[in-house]
Amino acid sequence: MKRPYLVLTGIFCFVFVCLLFTEVYDRYSATFGLYEDVSGRKATILDPALLKRKLKLLKAERDSLSKRILSARRGYQQNEIGVIQCVTDNARRDRVVVKGISPGKEVSLGQMKEFDFSLVLSARFSQVGLLINGLENETIPFEVSRVEMISDPIGKPDLKTTVQARAFLYDGTP
Repeated sequence: MKRPYLVLTGIFCFVFVCLLFTEVYDRYSATFGLYEDVSGRKATILDPALLKRKLKLLKAERDSLSKRILSARRGYQQNEIGVIQCVTDNARRDRVVVKGISPGKEVSLGQMKEFDFSLVLSARFSQVGLLINGLENETIPFEVSRVEMISDPIGKPDLKTTVQARAFLYDGTP
């Protein structure tokens, strides 16, 4: 009589162990993985006091950078006229003849503006290189995106050069 109960108990224990390892263990490991994920995310959550302190630091850094931008302008206005004045001053310094300046689109990006323009120049290769280098190192940030050079068919040393560029202008106040 005890033998059938013993066999039944053994089968029950075997089924219990199989279910434990196939179902419960997989769910336990998935749950533990989710717990680790939640714990990792909890560590990245900032408390409001820390956020306020970081916001103050970022505002102070923005104000400092705004003051640096304003002090570095060296007399050039932060508008299209300042861009033209900067280009012509650099061209005069590098002995480049500016035959034309064509304004392009202007895009406002918060406190900054992007001003696209193109130049038609007449100068030797080295002079154009000096002008482009000078513009890219100017206090008004310039980005030259395209340069086309065409030699004169008569054999003059000057090249007809078309330059497409973009100026980044500061539009805000500190």
